[in-house]
Amino acid sequence: MSALARDAAAAVADDAVDSRTGSGESGSTGFGATVFDAITAAPRPVGPVSAFDVCHVGVTLRALLFVHGVMAVGLVFATTSVKVWVGLVAAGSSVALP
Repeated sequence: MSALARDAAAAVADDAVDSRTGSGESGSTGFGATVFDAITAAPRPVGPVSAFDVCHVGVTLRALLFVHGVMAVGLVFATTSVKVWVGLVAAGSSVALP
């Protein structure tokens, strides 16, 4: 095989790699990460953390308990018996809980 034929064959092989992967890399397919790829850590946010972060479980539970507590105390003054109070607190909780 002549040198010109070898060069032509090598150029065709390089073009096949480039058209299949989009680059000269033989391991990249252009798709996203799979379970077999290394997982990289998410970058940390730069800057101060927000003081008003409602995505924490503790903040949500405190707000929920505060609303239900205020409602329950308010209903104490509107009822005549514990049985009626429990019923009104249950009904109020169904309205207050989003």
